[in-house]
Amino acid sequence: MKRCKSLAITNNQWKLIVKKDSSEAAVEKFKEDAKGFGASTIYAGPIIGHDSMDFLLATDYRSMPFGGCGYELYSLKDGAFNRIDLSKITKDTPFTINVDVNKQTAQITANRAVTVVPLSDWDLQGYRQYGDEFCQNFFIEMNLQKVSEGQLPELVTTEVIAATLPHHLSYLHTTYRYVDGAWRTQKTAFSDLP
Repeated sequence: MKRCKSLAITNNQWKLIVKKDSSEAAVEKFKEDAKGFGASTIYAGPIIGHDSMDFLLATDYRSMPFGGCGYELYSLKDGAFNRIDLSKITKDTPFTINVDVNKQTAQITANRAVTVVPLSDWDLQGYRQYGDEFCQNFFIEMNLQKVSEGQLPELVTTEVIAATLPHHLSYLHTTYRYVDGAWRTQKTAFSDLP
């Protein structure tokens, strides 16, 4: 009894196909949907290891604010097709906020990266009413970043951090590399641009 797995890609439809003797089972992984979301492949190639074929997929939830997407990573190695956990990357990054009411600014810190942003009167009112909860972060994007030849690519995520009624949006970019079966943070930086 020989069993094999393969991945079929046709017309933006993904299927995991498992064959055993003369039987075959296929499971759809992603397909385009006219009801508010679509799926696409960002990258196919080594991400997890030099000896694997990895597929980074994005689901675009068109109705989400800030252009939210969902991401999944699959790895094909030695005939085994596995989903790689991205929850450490796609969960909102913990951050702290320190508000200076007199200067109408907020200092935001995440993974040792720091930025200071101006606050509007509405932002300060939100701070007085909700405390630190007046500021929220939303995961919005993931991309691959090329590195030196021979190295595996890095994943770069973007989150937006905004106050209740944002006078200023801060974008948090975090770079990860997959090392020994776990995602490791390489660097974190704030930006005014996505």
